[in-house]
Amino acid sequence: MSKTVFITGCSGFVGRHLSDRLVKDGYDVHGLVRHVSDRMDMFDGINVHFGDIRDGKTIADILDEVQPNIIMHLAYQSSVEYSFTHEEECFDVNLYGSNMLASSARKHCKNLEKYIFASSVETYGNQTEFPITEDNVVNPASPYGVAKVSNEIYLRYLYRGFGFPVVTLRSTNTYGRKFRKYNFVIEHILADMMMGKRYINMGYPQPVRDFLYVDDEVEAYLALIRSTDKVIGGVFNTGTKRGITISELFKVCEGAVRCVEGNWFEPMWDTNSPRGYEISNLTISGDKLTEWTGWKPKVTLEEGIKKTIELNGGSLCV
Repeated sequence: MSKTVFITGCSGFVGRHLSDRLVKDGYDVHGLVRHVSDRMDMFDGINVHFGDIRDGKTIADILDEVQPNIIMHLAYQSSVEYSFTHEEECFDVNLYGSNMLASSARKHCKNLEKYIFASSVETYGNQTEFPITEDNVVNPASPYGVAKVSNEIYLRYLYRGFGFPVVTLRSTNTYGRKFRKYNFVIEHILADMMMGKRYINMGYPQPVRDFLYVDDEVEAYLALIRSTDKVIGGVFNTGTKRGITISELFKVCEGAVRCVEGNWFEPMWDTNSPRGYEISNLTISGDKLTEWTGWKPKVTLEEGIKKTIELNGGSLCV
């Protein structure tokens, strides 16, 4: 029999890709959707349940009905920048809601084998040793990061106190979205360039980040699902060990967009509101996940940027 997987955040970026892949691979997929969607076609093959992770009664009823073997918790307010100005919303959804879900899962899921929590490399904050591994001490530098660390602490308590089968995945910056009003750096740069804007509003040029294409992120989750019980209680990173400054990233994006002769792009630096605490470097090692599960990133940054352009109907340099 196929395993039953319950995914929160199945309407989100990674959640949609992951849900589709699990359906394709033969899992019995159930997804939690917060609001009624006018695009139910995006959930083909998924058993949709409507609810809010902060609503303990509704979540308990859903889990009693579904009885999942695997829970994948990806639902959260995902913008780090947004969390600086909306701390209450961030903590309400990302902290209270996430802990409520885990508590309900412990009490109501009789056959739970793994509870995979989507954490973030934002938990590391500013570090002095690179690439960052799971042995680095967490040092969150945003309300978003604080919420994620707090979730991890609560889940560790459930694991140690009750044998709750948690697995934590600290994901690096994931990209490969269709363009909308996203405030994610690669999609922002490419969207403006492909719309013909010459002057691109940017934040700081100096920070170093590690970027992972969405297909590789999905494979990381699948690797944890398929792995033996040895991963339970563990914390794993996704990352490529290739850090790149935002100014260098801009040049890589520029080189991938076809420009008619005479066209050029100029970054307008420091146009975003300053953060209370900027992280200088998030170069991440995913070696532990490779050693434990065999996962490896396959898509280079240059390849992933080209895939993102193609996804959005653009043309490439030839």
